[in-house]
Amino acid sequence: MDVYIYGVVLLDLTTGREAWKHFEPGKSSEEGLDEEIRVMEPRCLKQMTTVFELGLRCTATEPSLRPSMYEVLQILGNLGH
Repeated sequence: MDVYIYGVVLLDLTTGREAWKHFEPGKSSEEGLDEEIRVMEPRCLKQMTTVFELGLRCTATEPSLRPSMYEVLQILGNLGH
């Protein structure tokens, strides 16, 4: 199963924008997040940054660089720990 579309959804959720407008080279992952998330949810910033970075990995141009769905589930499952 390809995780590209799942990555698009993760990026849309964490950025509040269309996925292809989510990240500019040179920006930190935290800067890519929706401003409201950064301001209103500072206690969740690390987890949201992880979800954002996972979205980037899932939408990698080269499919072989994308994680498996199993790996995606492992990363998401470890967010609360």
